[in-house]
Amino acid sequence: HEINNPVSFIVGNLEPLQVKLDDLREAATRHDDAELVELVDRVRGIFETIGRGAERTAGIVQDLRTFSRVGDAMRAPCDVHESLEVSLRLLKPKWDQRITIERAFADLPRIQAVPGQINQVFMNLLGNACDAIADRGTIRITTTRGDDEVRIAIADDGAGIPHELVGRIFDPFFTTKAQGQGTGLGLSISHGIIEDHGGRIDVETRVGEGTTFTGSLPLGTSSPAQLR
Repeated sequence: HEINNPVSFIVGNLEPLQVKLDDLREAATRHDDAELVELVDRVRGIFETIGRGAERTAGIVQDLRTFSRVGDAMRAPCDVHESLEVSLRLLKPKWDQRITIERAFADLPRIQAVPGQINQVFMNLLGNACDAIADRGTIRITTTRGDDEVRIAIADDGAGIPHELVGRIFDPFFTTKAQGQGTGLGLSISHGIIEDHGGRIDVETRVGEGTTFTGSLPLGTSSPAQLR
């Protein structure tokens, strides 16, 4: 809310400013003032850049609101693909220009879940996938539907996890990242959320080839979920 107010003020005042600039350019053209026309065009370009930045900020705020769903502790219809896309947009600085995102989305129904918690799971898994790729690579997101569940697989072609560490990755405070780069809570929290929803999370990994995390979630239930 505190961010949206000034952003709305900026966006709301850009249009009348653009109108005034158009009037000024028209007057400069009538008087054959080429220097003023050029100056107006430069200023208009600056305002267009400001407008795009304000719209981008508003989009980020909306994504953050969708991600957090503050106060929403009850299960509700949740669009898995929307949650994935919101997470990807919020994580864009991690993957943009270096990681290719591939999607293989099935036709999924909405599931009964706590949307904020499901968003948190996807943020953790996708963030880890980005971190696993040191330079350039690919993340492939695949969704499928079973008889009574949906499955979401997030695969990276990064470093992979050594076999002797796989059994510990869901332990609280355990991390394979360098000191200061991870809390070791992301996978533990994600595992707990998936289990609270009656699902499961599996991992397949090979050193030097990459890792795939697959979350399975039941299609529907009306019972409330606990916040973790």
